[in-house]
Amino acid sequence: MPKSSSRKKTLKTPKPAKTAQPTPPHNGEDLSLADPNPDQPGDDSKTSLVLLKEKAGQGDVPSLLELGNRYDKGSGVYKSSKMAREYFRKAANLDSLEAHVRIFETTNDDKDANVSDKAESRKWLQKAAGKGYPRAQYLLGIMSLDGQGFKKDVPYALELLNKAWEGQYPLAATKLGIIYFDGQLAPQDFDKAKELFQKAADLDEPLAINYLGRLRAEGLDGEPKDLDKAIEYYQKSAAMGDDHAQYNLGLLALHGQGLAKDVDKALDWLTKSAEQNNIEAQRILGLLLTRDEEAPPNVEKGLDWLTKAAEKGDLPSRNELGVIYYYGEIVPRDLTKAEKFLLKAANSDYEIAKNNLTLLLENKAELKKGLPQKTPLTGESLEPAP
Repeated sequence: MPKSSSRKKTLKTPKPAKTAQPTPPHNGEDLSLADPNPDQPGDDSKTSLVLLKEKAGQGDVPSLLELGNRYDKGSGVYKSSKMAREYFRKAANLDSLEAHVRIFETTNDDKDANVSDKAESRKWLQKAAGKGYPRAQYLLGIMSLDGQGFKKDVPYALELLNKAWEGQYPLAATKLGIIYFDGQLAPQDFDKAKELFQKAADLDEPLAINYLGRLRAEGLDGEPKDLDKAIEYYQKSAAMGDDHAQYNLGLLALHGQGLAKDVDKALDWLTKSAEQNNIEAQRILGLLLTRDEEAPPNVEKGLDWLTKAAEKGDLPSRNELGVIYYYGEIVPRDLTKAEKFLLKAANSDYEIAKNNLTLLLENKAELKKGLPQKTPLTGESLEPAP
């Protein structure tokens, strides 16, 4: 249950000095940063990139894809989504279905992409899915489930996910398993979920392994609860880089459930998860680091994690930031910011934030006069262990 916020004043960590960033050359390349060519030992960076471009110019699809990926990630060249898409289009025009998908992904992730670019990228994805490319079928299915850029069509989305799994795309089996696990888009069926998770896990899909752990931890697979076995699944999944498993291990270490209580290990797991944009991990880190309770406080980092989660739409983080700026104990009081964050959460029917916003508006006049608040606002609680 949420609890009234109780915070101690802490010193802010000074911000590190910003270092000047080099200006990219006119052609967008920096050969000094290019990755060495592992296939040609002793080859210098410049030669590696020149040879890659030479092969791409001859229509070599793997080279075109590699160049597109380098520009997308900024690996060895200055990051440029536009340049990445140019190489992906060349590969797509040579019938590379992976390039079709990469055009969609890089455009979808590019905040500067215009409406026309996004419309074109959706056509590339649909074309690859229509040709039976499992990864394209999976992505189009995911987007159609939520109506993200495509018309929301749950039956069509499920059809695509099943086709992707028929093509042995493991993430499709995991997503179908989650659908049966949650029971929101299809009747809840833990047996079907377990079967799908196991099939995906047999193909080393980390998220499926994490969900097998969830089933064991909660005793939802027809067997008694077994946290020790669940932790084995979490550890295997986390070692493969799954942010959900890292988050679960972080909470278990934080609360001392199934693992020895270890705040340092908890922070380590939660940070790994948060760095992969796990919203729940970002929120919990924010709560831990802005309070002098479970972990040594670091207000600046804590606020940064809460803000990142809030920007992604996390309602508890928005509420917590509202409460923080309302009290003004670890940051200067800012009722305008407090109201802004609480309003964003309240507008999404987050009940705690709605109540807090009402109290803020009632207390606003008194607070501006320096008078004490009438009723305390309610902050967020740390999540229970999974």
